[in-house]
Amino acid sequence: MFRVLRAERLAGALTARITDPAVLALRAVGVADQFIDSTEALSRPDLTHAVMCATAWS
Repeated sequence: MFRVLRAERLAGALTARITDPAVLALRAVGVADQFIDSTEALSRPDLTHAVMCATAWS
């Protein structure tokens, strides 16, 4: 059995403290390694940035 962080509790607590309207307007998308499982891609900031941009506004 895998232990689960239940990270949604931490994410909720952190986002509840955000007061900047510009930051609140951003869509929460997670991190690149949720979408890609490639050390080569994750070690290249240009590819990681491209993945996050593609998922953030798609």
